[in-house]
Amino acid sequence: MKRMIDLEIFHFEAAKHCQGLPTNTSNYGALVTIGWKTLSAHCDIIRLLFMWRLLSLSMLCLYKRIFISRLIEIFNSDNKKFIGPTQMLVETCKKYGLLNVLKVSVMNGEYMSMCKWKKMVIERILMRDIKRISIACSLYKVLDYLHVRNASMVSHWWQHAFRNTKYTRINRTIIRILLNVQRYGFNMCLKCNPEVINSIEHVMFQCESTKEIRELYWNNIIRVCPGQLLKEIVKMNLKDRSKFILNGFNSNYIHEWNDLYNATAVFLKYVFKQD
Repeated sequence: MKRMIDLEIFHFEAAKHCQGLPTNTSNYGALVTIGWKTLSAHCDIIRLLFMWRLLSLSMLCLYKRIFISRLIEIFNSDNKKFIGPTQMLVETCKKYGLLNVLKVSVMNGEYMSMCKWKKMVIERILMRDIKRISIACSLYKVLDYLHVRNASMVSHWWQHAFRNTKYTRINRTIIRILLNVQRYGFNMCLKCNPEVINSIEHVMFQCESTKEIRELYWNNIIRVCPGQLLKEIVKMNLKDRSKFILNGFNSNYIHEWNDLYNATAVFLKYVFKQD
């Protein structure tokens, strides 16, 4: 268990390093923006796929016969505690609601195709992992602007940087804003009104110190933004609008919106540069 915790910590740090994020960045937030699952989820997928490959072998295989014999012994035990890799596989199946599928297959001697099992396993594990990451992120006020839609999808801003390499450094700054590395919302604004909280939406749309530069680059966004999308953005309150923009407009990456991503990246760069 301790070894897995150590590996998970290294996994978090690797996600931050790959994105150029400081060490004080939220662990789970860093996973969301790079589109990685947790290491424990990855290990569970490998474990269950290995088990099914073993069960898909011919009954002439000695390892399969020993494995099935051990499984039946565990299934027929009255809450007796077992130790070993077979018990670990049983517990992993139970964890993701796959134990009954395993039992029926072993008792009938009929096993679904590897492709079907793989699809089922990945779907169940990712669903649970996304839920786990989402709950972990919701516990931190600093991640209030991060929308966890699909933890296995790379952030729009990294996808945009991949296709437009000159925006890489700008988009790294956007990722830092999205993960609130600078802890916006915890202090007062010293540039326009010391009685107003210096939140992300304040910097983006209200701060007097960024008014001129904000209006200049916001007009560039208006020029390239699809009409219906612009109408929806205008209807939102400032916090929802900020979340919507920082999360790549809450949709899958759309190639036709490349000019919109460009204009938005430049807008965010200069507005937060002033701050």
